Amino acid sequence: MKKIIITGSNGFLGSHIAEEFSRNSWHVTGIDRRPGSQKTECKTHISHIQSEVPSIHFDEILLSQQPELLIHAAGPSSVSDSIKNPLQDFEGSIMFFFNVLDAIRRCSPQTRLIFLSSAAVYGNPTTLPISETAPRHPISPYGFHKMICEKLIEEFFTIYKIRSCSARIFSSYGPGQKKMVLWDISRKALEGSSVNLFGSGKETRDLIHTTDLSRCIRLIAENGSFSAESYNIGNGVELSISTLAKEMVHALGTNNDIVFNQKVKEGDPLRWCADISRIQALGYRSTVSLTEGLQGYAEWVKSQ
Repeated sequence: MKKIIITGSNGFLGSHIAEEFSRNSWHVTGIDRRPGSQKTECKTHISHIQSEVPSIHFDEILLSQQPELLIHAAGPSSVSDSIKNPLQDFEGSIMFFFNVLDAIRRCSPQTRLIFLSSAAVYGNPTTLPISETAPRHPISPYGFHKMICEKLIEEFFTIYKIRSCSARIFSSYGPGQKKMVLWDISRKALEGSSVNLFGSGKETRDLIHTTDLSRCIRLIAENGSFSAESYNIGNGVELSISTLAKEMVHALGTNNDIVFNQKVKEGDPLRWCADISRIQALGYRSTVSLTEGLQGYAEWVKSQ
């Protein structure tokens, strides 16, 4: 079986990606600072190792396994937290990722790498949809740090020939997500109060369910060129937060008023819509509709 290591394997995205690769006959070694959950450990072809990076233990894992692929899904994931504590975000993203790249260089240079980046590198784009060649103008420490990590990929590919690429994720959602706008909407709706949100409601996002996102990552693994390129991970559909909130409340079966405070949240972009022609060229087609995805998320939220 092909071997893959996933850092951050107990996180929201890492756990879903691990299951996708396991289902498709990869042997997955998940590495996380936190103990493995029962859900992850019981999956076929998935083993969990609790380890820090950098560490001698991590080096030993690379040396012994010589994996075909490493997916870096670890690190900070909050724009607002990055604004409050930019140093913590810097260390958890840039320093962490540098150590992963350098460990591959020293211990397993034939291993290919996929870095989970973010559409936050684009900031507020001047044109939509956003292509991978669009200028990167981040508006938060989180976005700047993702952009610097992408530059590290270019450095290690150019100088050390480490084959790698970036997956720029737009707005992911699905069971297990306890942050971001859908969690905020759901929590407030189920409390029976008004759903009070930042902005005007006219801000837009491009949503992708974790099932489809995980398939995108696998398609990159199977068909990507790994020459420091980037891939937009979205569905190419621009959806307003106002519409999203109404759809989420409907899926929950509640009847809340939705109120926007007309204040732009620091670090948040105004409009997003991805040009997904590059990932489509690798074979991607969406399999989870927004209605189906929101209904599944609503059921999971209520079970919590």
